Amino acid sequence: MKRGPRFYYREPLASLVGRWEAHMLAERHYWTTPGMYSRSLERFFSKFPKKSAPEQIHLADTEDWRVWRAEEGAAYSTIRKELGAVRAFYSWLINEVGGKYADMPNPVIIPVWPEPRGPQDGNL
Repeated sequence: MKRGPRFYYREPLASLVGRWEAHMLAERHYWTTPGMYSRSLERFFSKFPKKSAPEQIHLADTEDWRVWRAEEGAAYSTIRKELGAVRAFYSWLINEVGGKYADMPNPVIIPVWPEPRGPQDGNL
């Protein structure tokens, strides 16, 4: 699968994403997930190119993104996995970076909707 050009974060998001990736590797010892998490963040934030700070993303934005990914044909499990990565990033901001992010609500709620199982559910 050919990937498009890499998305470049604007500040302060670029610094925060870099710190989060370093945190995952150094302190959490997540050796297998940083690549997937990084791609998920890149995919998420590239949908909002005019929003350069994490506090500019709101619950409505994540819902719009979820719908957009579904319309693109992304699988239910893929959408949940990508939103999980974005939620983990925001949880890290809120709980470990703190400061002005400490009181910010996490804009990602992992949706709980039934996964289509067969033709009766619209999944052929």
